Amino acid sequence: MDYRRIDHVGLTVGDVDRSVDFYTSMFDLTVIGRGDGDADWIARGLGFAQVKLATAHLEGENIRLELIQYVEPPGRPDAPRNNDVGAAHICFPVLDIEEAYNDLSAKGARFIAPPSPSHMDGRGFRFAYLLDPDDIAVEILQHQRSS
Repeated sequence: MDYRRIDHVGLTVGDVDRSVDFYTSMFDLTVIGRGDGDADWIARGLGFAQVKLATAHLEGENIRLELIQYVEPPGRPDAPRNNDVGAAHICFPVLDIEEAYNDLSAKGARFIAPPSPSHMDGRGFRFAYLLDPDDIAVEILQHQRSS
């Protein structure tokens, strides 16, 4: 078996339409599918007696993102903080962190902090975290070029 590839990243969101708007407008992802799920086999596979889902599948150059809204049973609205066990984030690579920060800020992004300073004498990376509509962390990352 070869497990070295990831098919997609899935995020549980509070409102799938709101999240689709966020990820398509902020990061230019394209919607490749929408759906609803309430079949018994889906509920059993997720560990519930009954479930009703609203889903969207988005795609970018090197990412497939699945957004899942649990209509029934609804989940808790509080996203974990970066230091909470089980917290996750999505990272989008960028060529120019300042340009990306300014672009996303102009689009209304809620950044946790401005871009980090350069690390390792300019040979490392710079990053900044922003929050999606459900306060899920999203990172933008600029790898520095070696001199």
